Amino acid sequence: MEPAIHPFVAGASVAIILLSGVGIATVTGYLPGPTAQKAQHAVVVEVKAVERSARSNQRYDISVRLPDGSVKTVSSDAPPAWRSGDKVRVVNGRLKPA
Repeated sequence: MEPAIHPFVAGASVAIILLSGVGIATVTGYLPGPTAQKAQHAVVVEVKAVERSARSNQRYDISVRLPDGSVKTVSSDAPPAWRSGDKVRVVNGRLKPA
């Protein structure tokens, strides 16, 4: 007759296997970790070109409306690909497609 596995040993083995899988998934990017970027969904309200200096360098201010009703302005040096009404995400101060 074989000795039975103690319930604590079986539980600890299962916990180690599960936590190892979660750790591997977090490191490989399948699960969000502590450095995950928080994205805010938004809708483009207005795109406006702003002249920076006499040398006609332009900056583009893109106003987006967040779900809570507030408006946030994101600046860009390049002409934006967004038009009024486009759904976007704001990630670390930059616009990404929704």
